Amino acid sequence: MFMKMSSVTFPLICYLFFFLEFVSSLDCSSNSHEADYEPFPRNVTPTEFHTRMEITLSHRNATYFVDERYDAEKERGAFTLLAQEYDWETYYDKSKDEIANLYLPVLEDEEEKLNLYLNACKSFTWTQERYDRYRCRFAQSESSLKLIADACSATVVLDLVYKNKTQNARYLGQKAVRNIAVKGWRICKNETALDYWFSVKGWSHTSGNASVPVLIEARPQSAVDLTGGIIHSYSFIDFFVNEPEFQVQKEIWCRGAIRPPPLPKLPRRFDVNLERVTAESTRVWSAQEYYDLDKHLYRKDSDGDPNQTTKTGAGIDIRDRTTMKSTFYNKETGKCNEQKLASTAPTLKFEEDNAVFDSPFGTIALFEDPDARPVYQGRGVARGIKCDVWRQLRINWPENAQANTIWRWFFTEKEGEESQLVPVRLEIEGEAAINSTDSVEIEFNLNFNSFESRYPTENAFDSSSICPQEPTTQKQKGLSSGGVAGVAIGCILLGLCFGCLVVYFWFKRRALARMGPPPMKFP
Repeated sequence: MFMKMSSVTFPLICYLFFFLEFVSSLDCSSNSHEADYEPFPRNVTPTEFHTRMEITLSHRNATYFVDERYDAEKERGAFTLLAQEYDWETYYDKSKDEIANLYLPVLEDEEEKLNLYLNACKSFTWTQERYDRYRCRFAQSESSLKLIADACSATVVLDLVYKNKTQNARYLGQKAVRNIAVKGWRICKNETALDYWFSVKGWSHTSGNASVPVLIEARPQSAVDLTGGIIHSYSFIDFFVNEPEFQVQKEIWCRGAIRPPPLPKLPRRFDVNLERVTAESTRVWSAQEYYDLDKHLYRKDSDGDPNQTTKTGAGIDIRDRTTMKSTFYNKETGKCNEQKLASTAPTLKFEEDNAVFDSPFGTIALFEDPDARPVYQGRGVARGIKCDVWRQLRINWPENAQANTIWRWFFTEKEGEESQLVPVRLEIEGEAAINSTDSVEIEFNLNFNSFESRYPTENAFDSSSICPQEPTTQKQKGLSSGGVAGVAIGCILLGLCFGCLVVYFWFKRRALARMGPPPMKFP
């Protein structure tokens, strides 16, 4: 009898377990027959966007912050993930056949930081496998879900695969997420359930009032609610649907990037308006600079320190690298001063809590420094201008200075064969040691407001055109001191003679008046 009961009980127990599993599974069936059903919205995944996300992976006990830019038409994107102990960044551009990725762990040792900085970033030719891999921080084999990997970009969780298979999506109704009114749909595939929550139409946000993603939750299909199972949560902080600006990531520097644009070449002579802005100052230093790179001539017109009420330091400085002569015209005194230059090498000067580079023959000329050849970094935007960005890494530079800096040069993008590449902006940042215990951060920007391959005047580097001409010999027009004395004595003698004549005629006339009229003669 026991055997009979067992033969009956066992199937019942199995059926009970199957029933409980079925009941506990998420409902992925379509509910289009219901009265309040709404179909999955169309065009909720734009072909180009910029978004910031907070990604939470409960099985890793970790939260990540992601900044992403994506352009489907041009097949390029930038994905930056910030974690507690490292940064993970990826930039890919299919049109340029390039994928670059960077892994930066948090390190305390400065030498380890430098070694990692020089070797952490790698650039590869574009392949579909690498493209799929670098859109997620962890590989598919490390993921807790079968459908997607962990900590993926928005282009994965908002992939067209899901958008094209939404006819059977289950409508979840309306609720509030982060106090935002949203509507949700569920799509299930490969034992994974994805719940999409989009803002309702009319809700105002960074891209107007169109419907945009607010939250995506991914978990195994067997999980009943958010408290059970392994859950991935993608929370969209903002979502811009206008054209994303692919600004270069400051932390990414891939030496020898695939197919970089041609290295800009400065014209041999030009003039430029320059503005220097530091993080600590509330004012802008401005100057006009002129260059003749072939003749090694340089001129700088400056109005002095903007923090001073007087024109201290205002003047014109003309320098000749061949003769090592410098002529400075002081606008305050109106005088010129000539001196010999001791060196042509740049130096580092400390001004209170700031460190400033002094370049005897101009800052722009350092772009062609043979000891710091620029390396292509990527594309960026400076002052609203789309640019290619080139990078120079300077270690213990200038000579005998313990300073490590990064120079980022923004040049206009090449638009045609005849277009001239001109500098738009220079960003310098780093650190310099003041002594064995103290150091100072270096951070300032140079804006090149205009750049012309011409001279303002034909004699721009001629000091005689700005220095006052002072007589130096007696042959020049004018009199010497002896001549002046002689003229003065002559004038005095002439004055005495003239006075004597006046007195003589006066006495003679008076004497005649006393004698009366002359005697009359009769015939």
